[in-house]
Amino acid sequence: MRVVAVVANKGGVGKSTLAFQVAAETARRGLRVLAVDADKQADLTRYARGPRLSGLGLDAVLADPPTSLDPRPYIGPVADNLDLLGTSPRLADVDRIIDQGLDDGPFYLRRALEVVADRYDWVVIDTGHSDEIAANVVVVADILLMPITASFPDANHAGDMLHYAAVLREELRLPKMDLLQRSMITIWRRQYNGIADAQVIDRLRQRYGDLVCPAIIPNSSRVSEANEQRLTVRDYAALHANGRDHTLQAVVDAYSKVAGHMLARVPAEQALAV
Repeated sequence: MRVVAVVANKGGVGKSTLAFQVAAETARRGLRVLAVDADKQADLTRYARGPRLSGLGLDAVLADPPTSLDPRPYIGPVADNLDLLGTSPRLADVDRIIDQGLDDGPFYLRRALEVVADRYDWVVIDTGHSDEIAANVVVVADILLMPITASFPDANHAGDMLHYAAVLREELRLPKMDLLQRSMITIWRRQYNGIADAQVIDRLRQRYGDLVCPAIIPNSSRVSEANEQRLTVRDYAALHANGRDHTLQAVVDAYSKVAGHMLARVPAEQALAV
């Protein structure tokens, strides 16, 4: 089993949307995927039609370690090959519990996922902004997927999560180089032919090289509509697109390519390993 953590230092960059789309696109390839909502806003849970009620997701799993670390009662199906471990706003309450775990606290999520490691090929985690939850996610992650918009303020923060992950894993005496080298920056382009966007993308590629995913996600208001209807962009396009809506199809293709590039960063035999 391999774990991808979708992480961002700021909101409004499409983090939860990216987590949902990548999980769904990975499942379409025949791989068994568990989507985990580790953000108290619970947007991934809403997009995937899960219950955003306290005690029915990751908030319950982390409520009373180590006795509560079995996630199986809270996992439900979303689509073929895709399951969800959702959460609720009560996830904020577990920060104190993780702190009380002292040295064991950062490893609670890893221990929970070990329970279901034989069920899934990939786990996709939508990571919130809690330091305690983020530490748990970085501990268990094999890849960081870092969405940003094509703007200079976001570009300047692109390396923050890489630095945070490196420092944290070094403090916990965990390997860090494989995680950093496999991680990927995904760019959401605000304007189709924007010169400023192109300049940001070029600068990111110069600075981070092949860490920048070659698939650029175009902007489309239809993505928000898909989220509101609790559909993947692909399913939304199948229901609502017409032959003239080329941008929507480009969005579908971009998310599919992001998933493909993510999978390509881990050899197939490793991606299926526990």
